[in-house]
Formats: sequence, C-alpha cells, structure tokens
Amino acid sequence: RIGPLRMVAFRLSLESASRRRAAVNENARRHGQGGTATRAALELAGWIILITNAPAARLPSDLLAYFYRLRWQVELIFRQCKDTLRLDQARSDNPCRVQCEIWGRLLVAVMAFRLHTHADAASWAHDRIQISFEKVVRTLQMNGLSLARALVKGRQTTHVQLVGFWQCVL
Repeated sequence: RIGPLRMVAFRLSLESASRRRAAVNENARRHGQGGTATRAALELAGWIILITNAPAARLPSDLLAYFYRLRWQVELIFRQCKDTLRLDQARSDNPCRVQCEIWGRLLVAVMAFRLHTHADAASWAHDRIQISFEKVVRTLQMNGLSLARALVKGRQTTHVQLVGFWQCVL
C-alpha cells in the first residue's frame, strides 16, 4: 500500500519549455502525426509534474524540486558512464566476473570524473577551453594499461605515467 499521493507541478522557464515543445513536435513528426503535437501535449511540455507519497510537511515543494534537479544530474552522470564506459555491457556470463567488471568500471568512472573536473578547470583557467568527459575517458582507455603497470612498479614510475597522462589530456 502506497498511501495518499500528491502532485506538485512546476512551470518551466520559457527557454526550457520551448526546447521541450520542439522535442515534442519532432517526436510527433517522426511518428507520423502530421508534424505537430496536440495542444495538450504542447501545454504539458511547459511543466514538470511530480507525484510523491511524501507529505508536504515532511517534503516541501521547494525541497522536492531541489531533489528532482539533483536526481536528474545523477541520471545524466549514469547515462554518460553507460555511454562512454559501457557499464551496461559485460564480457562474461559468470556472475562473479560480471560483478568485478561493474565494480572496476565504476571505479574508473569515479576516477575519470575527478580527472575531468581537474583537467577542465586547469584548461579553462589557462586557455579558456573546456575538455570533454569523453576525451578524458578515451585518454584513460589509451593509457590504462601503462597506468596499471606503473602502479605495480612503484611511486616514481606512477608519477611519470600520470604526468604524461595529464599532458596528453591537456
């Protein structure tokens, strides 16, 4: 039993609503609906509608909106990880091996996000250029074996490899 539900609606900014309406129209065009969505669909595209079983006294609407935005950022991060690190693919049918692959890829994802944050900040401060997350991941993939071998060889070798990696990213 879920209990009583409440619906909370937030009007989007004109810019966000316009983007969503364009996407709704494009979807209607692709699915053979004459290129234009219904008035109701276009009106709904200007809103975020959330349904929760949390009472307003425990989860006020402004906090609910904050949590939704935060949750959406997490969704975007997982989508990026899934696309670039292939988190949704496994090379084995063995459940233990699959679990090891997932943990390994998640560790790489955390490392890649940390590296991306620092590389992007350094690049922006120095050259006013942004570095994509995909570039950091590609560079990690190209240098991953060398970095792993350096970790085994010791601190000095690891330092040299990391400096080379950093220069490659920047």
